[in-house]
Amino acid sequence: SLQPPFDNPEIRRVVLSCIDQADFMTAAAGTDTTLWRTGVGVFPPETPMATDVGNGVLKARKDFEGVKRDLAAAGYRGEPVVLLTTSDPIPETPMGEVAADLFRRIGFNVEVRQSDWATLAQRRGNRGPTTAGGWSGFITAAGAENFIDPSVSVLTRGNGAEGWFGWPDIPELEQLNRQWMEAPDQATRQDIARTIQTVVWREVPYFPLGQFFLPTAWRDLEGLRDGFPQFYSVRRA
Repeated sequence: SLQPPFDNPEIRRVVLSCIDQADFMTAAAGTDTTLWRTGVGVFPPETPMATDVGNGVLKARKDFEGVKRDLAAAGYRGEPVVLLTTSDPIPETPMGEVAADLFRRIGFNVEVRQSDWATLAQRRGNRGPTTAGGWSGFITAAGAENFIDPSVSVLTRGNGAEGWFGWPDIPELEQLNRQWMEAPDQATRQDIARTIQTVVWREVPYFPLGQFFLPTAWRDLEGLRDGFPQFYSVRRA
């Protein structure tokens, strides 16, 4: 959020309108649609804070010539879009290729900087301009438990320089996070979560790309649980 063109929320909204989560999820997990979901908003599907409020922005507009015109109208002037991609982790590697292709199609002046993940992780801490090692975007993935609600998710924060990589400064999100923490009951928290998602769709601090599942196989074991690994309950069958 610090450097042009993504310091402009209007440009971020234009890009969001043409994000096709199915393209990213196919790259991440293949063509078996039982292994991924689209229409994914701020909070993981089927969790208490999940909502479809405003998810109409995820219709994946394909009118790329129109998108180019909208980007120009929003103020894009050909600034370099430096996309950090990685050469080792899957699924980040193929999703980075999808992102680079999309950015080119909509008319961005894309500069892909591919490296191993350790180098990318080091560079993403650079807040400087793209001419001094800064960047415009990168792809990452993590377990859904990291985003299950505002008490743990770094993606629903708007605390600027004190926040996660990208450093969006969105005071309204900070206020909503505080309200969520102080809410007296679950119904109030869910209502605030819906408002948080509405603000995310408007300010676009990041681009949600979907949800995928990791296929797992085992034998002669019992007590395995769904969700993140919980090995304390596993025993021989």
